[in-house]
Amino acid sequence: MTAAALNWFHIADSAFPTGGFAFSSGIEASAKFGLFTSRQQFVETLQTAVEQWISYEIPFLNSCFDDAEDPVALRDVYHAGMSSPPMLRSSLVQGRSMLRSLESLVGADALTRTRERVPRSPERRHLLLVYGWGLAELGMPLAEAQSCFMYINLRDAISSAIRLGCMGPMEGHQIQHQLLQEGDRKLSRALNRNFRTARRTAPALEIAQAGHDRIYSKLFQS
Repeated sequence: MTAAALNWFHIADSAFPTGGFAFSSGIEASAKFGLFTSRQQFVETLQTAVEQWISYEIPFLNSCFDDAEDPVALRDVYHAGMSSPPMLRSSLVQGRSMLRSLESLVGADALTRTRERVPRSPERRHLLLVYGWGLAELGMPLAEAQSCFMYINLRDAISSAIRLGCMGPMEGHQIQHQLLQEGDRKLSRALNRNFRTARRTAPALEIAQAGHDRIYSKLFQS
């Protein structure tokens, strides 16, 4: 295995300090509001989330790898799509952490273009944009960046459900294995899509996440 491949694994590691441990991608709110009450309903909720990542986030990620795209338009449209305060807050917190973490790993000079594209004021350092532009600048192939993005999001969602007591670790990893295979097959549909075609497809999950701040007691920030 090459050192370059190990570096990509490093970024996908749950210990990589992007703040991912503090966010549940709407799973905590979904559990508290009764969006799922059984294993099958949880799997269906995650399948819905995977569909939305492919239809919404992946087109933005594709555009981050396309030098012909206007970075100002891309980041402004993505920022405008943050439909709730918890989503906006978590995206910016994790984006700042991702940029600092990548710079500490490879040096700030290696990410000059990425820093220019995600200004501090007005703040546009969203996690997906830092992830996309940063890994493109570092030379990660787009296909690997897509798969890595899916893995990180699915792993964090299932890890959240395990920590919330919704399921056990063994069951969670079985579901993760199943959905990663399904997601990999579905990714081929979005290979050539750009951010202008991005569509959100999981309204129930987004409504639950938007209500996260109203949960009486919370384990996660979002």
